[in-house]
Amino acid sequence: MMTFGTNQNSLLFENLMEGFQVISYDWRYLYINEAAAQHGRSDKESLTGRNMTEVYPGIEHTEMFRRLKQCMVQRTYDSFENKFNYDDGTYRWFKICITPVNEGLIVLSLDISAIKQTEESLNDLYASLEDTIRSRTSELQLKNKEITDNLNYARRIQDVLLPDKHEFRSKFEDSFVLYKPKDIVSGDFYYLYQDYEFTYIAAADCTGHGVSGALMSMLGHEKLEESMINRTDPGAILSALNQGMRKTLRQKEGKYSNLDGMDIALCAVDRTNRTIKYSGANRPLWIIRKDSDEVEVIKSTRQSIGGLTAGTQHFESHLITLNPGDSFYIFTDGYTDAMSKCGKRIKTGLFKKFLLKIHQRQMQEQESMLDRFVHRWISGFEQLDDILVIGVRL
Repeated sequence: MMTFGTNQNSLLFENLMEGFQVISYDWRYLYINEAAAQHGRSDKESLTGRNMTEVYPGIEHTEMFRRLKQCMVQRTYDSFENKFNYDDGTYRWFKICITPVNEGLIVLSLDISAIKQTEESLNDLYASLEDTIRSRTSELQLKNKEITDNLNYARRIQDVLLPDKHEFRSKFEDSFVLYKPKDIVSGDFYYLYQDYEFTYIAAADCTGHGVSGALMSMLGHEKLEESMINRTDPGAILSALNQGMRKTLRQKEGKYSNLDGMDIALCAVDRTNRTIKYSGANRPLWIIRKDSDEVEVIKSTRQSIGGLTAGTQHFESHLITLNPGDSFYIFTDGYTDAMSKCGKRIKTGLFKKFLLKIHQRQMQEQESMLDRFVHRWISGFEQLDDILVIGVRL
């Protein structure tokens, strides 16, 4: 048995930073040090020997007393934080540790009010930050919705300029257009126009993608239509298109000219005679003969439309004759530049091999297979560019 009243023990307990008190089975204070007395805003002499329910009326109805009683009866240890309210309306927080001893209970109390105040301040700060974050998130969501709504509206305007895919099939029964914008709006566009002699089709890739690319594609579409007036040769049309883009974008000769422009493949198809007049600005024409095991590449003029290209640039035209069952393809660079999550691009070699594998299938089936192939290729990675591939079999 520990004797709490000896001089040696009293000195030890009085020097504790924690409040130290011994409570008997009948809830009397057998011993209390100065720190514990100060915690209760009282003094040792007035507490020692008195019943705690007498000193603090109503304490028997508190959670703290319930836990004291449980430890007393079950002879168990307990530790918890307790908020002690004073008569003047103030309060302090204490860490309470209860240990059963022969005499009853030892109760240690440590004032943790400063820690709790810091926690409360931090909780208030966190709550304020959460409110701010919620408010900012709501604002961003609203802004994002406004931007998305505007982009979707811009997409509808852009779609008006694009020929319907059914329109393609009305001109070319066995054909497809695989069109996959990177964003809501696209820097790629495709074109279809019928005059008294030729059916014109084009695949164009304008500078940029997203909003900037879409603005360029709408400008490019307008200038292409203007360049078609009184011209039938694709090379002459691209030369006029180059001049029109340079004029509209105020591009001048020299290193300080802006680089905005487009790459394009343009074909004038004579369906009756099975001939194609083709001209390209950095975009080729690929032909796969009916029973061939190779891709015939008709090279483009290695210059873009606009940018640093001279206003006098000539674009070469090519005349190709097709036989029944032959197919031809025009496309932008988005398909071949598609990148997998391991950093590999499809590139032209693999694209050719895949077309040779599927070219004898119906064109709409080829479209689905090309779509699935590029989807699997970039699975787990983001699409880096707009994708446009057009295929036609005469």
